[in-house]
Amino acid sequence: MFASQIHVDSPGFWIGVAVAVCVPLAGAVQWTLVQRSLSQGLQLDLVPSVLLGAALSCVLTLPWALPFQASAADVQWLALLGLFQLAIPCVLSVVCAQVLKAAEVSLLALLEVIFGISLAWYGAHEVPSPEVLWGGTVVICALFINEIFAWRQRNV
Repeated sequence: MFASQIHVDSPGFWIGVAVAVCVPLAGAVQWTLVQRSLSQGLQLDLVPSVLLGAALSCVLTLPWALPFQASAADVQWLALLGLFQLAIPCVLSVVCAQVLKAAEVSLLALLEVIFGISLAWYGAHEVPSPEVLWGGTVVICALFINEIFAWRQRNV
């Protein structure tokens, strides 16, 4: 979807790739741990791990935020976005992992990308490229197909 924006010779490219790989891997490990613990009859509550992850993210990214230049209004907006775009969705994904399969949770997580692009398109009139629209279509189709198969398995 964003292949035209890849610049391998950029200084921070490989750091960004490492972070981009670590985030879904951490999510997959967390969802799989919840599923495995539930299948063994254990109640594993990983909601506190969301707080720990947020705290670690703050500490690790602090050096790149200095010196602070955000106004009080900016900090309020960032706090609001942090709550509604990060904290609540992360907690919901951990809770959903207790009742949904890991693959379903990861597919549902991709809806965040769809909603983000849609809101930027609607709210800021930022028109997505055809590749982005195709990528979104693939995600929606994958969710639709997954639900059809799940519905068929329940009715068999």
